[in-house]
Amino acid sequence: VPVNAGGGRLIVSNGTFNATTQLRVGFSGEGLLEVTGGTVTTPQIFLGQNESSVAGTVPTIRQTGGLIEATTTSSGLGVKVADNATRTCRLELDGGVFRARRFFGAAGTAKLSANGGTVRPIAAAADFIYDFDEAKLGEKGLTVDAAYVCTVAQNFTDADDAKGKGLLRLAGSAEKTLTGAGSTVSRIEIAGGTAKIQPATASA
Repeated sequence: VPVNAGGGRLIVSNGTFNATTQLRVGFSGEGLLEVTGGTVTTPQIFLGQNESSVAGTVPTIRQTGGLIEATTTSSGLGVKVADNATRTCRLELDGGVFRARRFFGAAGTAKLSANGGTVRPIAAAADFIYDFDEAKLGEKGLTVDAAYVCTVAQNFTDADDAKGKGLLRLAGSAEKTLTGAGSTVSRIEIAGGTAKIQPATASA
């Protein structure tokens, strides 16, 4: 299912939207998937897959509530952001729950922001979040709620309007490992399970 050219939008506030094979947001144009409630489910999601035919467009997934699920557990699949080298794409997680095998930036410019969103791995993942060109966290931050062992290799920083307040929250019963050696996010909260930080240094 493509959500694509000419400012195509899919807005979900209630009920369930099911794309049975894949969901492509901004396939050949801007594209917006906005989820404020309800459920979006699909095996895999591509954000900004093809070269833009509309100059300056920024394909975006914006979540403030509800549930998004990318259900495939296959290695190498999940939520792929900025799949084409010419694209700049945004994943904005400000509420709700987003479940996937992994979230990752690709050949283009991939931007992640979070201020109240929660991500959950659907299987053990040695590559759960990685390769975003920027990942900025607000005061409400990003919660990684893991029932499966996972590794987060992404570097996080505070959002521009949350200097000294950016939050990465680690929850759930499984072990979470952080390997983003360049992270400068101000706050890391351990709310459940075991957390490892590699390299094994931390300051407070």
